[in-house]
Amino acid sequence: MDEAKQNEIRSWLQKGLLDLKSADWLLRSPYPLFNSVGFHCQQAAEKFLKAFLTWCDKPFGKTHPLVALVGECLEFDESFQELRDAATT
Repeated sequence: MDEAKQNEIRSWLQKGLLDLKSADWLLRSPYPLFNSVGFHCQQAAEKFLKAFLTWCDKPFGKTHPLVALVGECLEFDESFQELRDAATT
């Protein structure tokens, strides 16, 4: 795998981790912001799925619903089926 691809994957993963840290912080605050927690968790999932698709050399658009991204990931790994129901709720 070339360095540019590694850097792109690493970037998606780092951005996803920042979203998870934001969700955690918002959840632990004295006045939890549950809608914002959900938003950041969805964003983290989107970025982690995009990291996987980048690793698989599968192009994707700028924004995508999670169910569409999971569907694209299924082309490469059937274990993503476990996430399909979670992505639709």
